[in-house]
Amino acid sequence: MPSPKELAAGLIKYAPGTVDFGHGPRFDNPDQPKAEGFFGRIPLSNGDYATEYSVSQNIDGKNVEMPSIVPTLTKEELGHVMRSSATGSPLPNSVYDKSLAHAKDRISKGQSPFWQIPESYTPMPK
Repeated sequence: MPSPKELAAGLIKYAPGTVDFGHGPRFDNPDQPKAEGFFGRIPLSNGDYATEYSVSQNIDGKNVEMPSIVPTLTKEELGHVMRSSATGSPLPNSVYDKSLAHAKDRISKGQSPFWQIPESYTPMPK
């Protein structure tokens, strides 16, 4: 795992053709950078932003990292994730359930649980 000092110094190099959005490496795969997420960059109340807000859950006996910010969230659930991302408060069970269902569906199709280029961004829930 790269150190914060290495990240800050720009010493982390990813595979050729990989897009580095500047969010650092994935926890489960330090050779792959974090991406923008299904909704893009979402502003937080603390002035920062969130893109994926990763969680880990068990799929078939394996701990799998996946985004909690998925297209199936309601506006209220997305608000909970944004508050949690900014403050560290717990996520509602419905967010974990939707994150897991979304990850399982994508994995069953041979896709990463995470948003990938060239996917389009998802409209924000209303």
